[in-house]
Amino acid sequence: MVRAYYGFHATKDGTVGVACNARTQRLKLMSLLGVDDRWTSEPGWMPEDAHAHADYVYRQVATAFAQQPTAHWIAALEERGLPIAPVRHSDELFFDEQVKANNFLAEVEHEVLGSIKVVAPPLRMSETPLAPRPPVSLGKNTREILAEAGLGAGQIDGLFARGAVREVHETLEDLL
Repeated sequence: MVRAYYGFHATKDGTVGVACNARTQRLKLMSLLGVDDRWTSEPGWMPEDAHAHADYVYRQVATAFAQQPTAHWIAALEERGLPIAPVRHSDELFFDEQVKANNFLAEVEHEVLGSIKVVAPPLRMSETPLAPRPPVSLGKNTREILAEAGLGAGQIDGLFARGAVREVHETLEDLL
């Protein structure tokens, strides 16, 4: 039963995550979606085949969510006090109001790319604050990493000679 009421559902234009585990929440969601689930609505009722019943309920919930866009479901569930959130793609997070309000991203200076946005440290500590850092340029630590992996200098030089690995990229054009 869990996946019908707690998980992700495709909408007409996206995906939402719902978390309606409690019976009171499931009943509200059932009413909103027009779902038939005797296991939830009739305490003590047990289906003959629990898996088949769970699949039956899931199909009803999934079908209902697919009929309307994400914004519709967000408004409808929030109005009833039910937990729901849109699922965002990673590229959308850079423009999300909640991400901005919570300072989840930070702007840092990359040695090749210039100013870039990165995920900010998830912890905020007053005495020992964490600072976001840019990623290391591709290839910058290749020799050190290969040596730590146990390769000798001759083996490493051979990898560079064959073009299997490359040195530090100095410019944006080198990256392309």
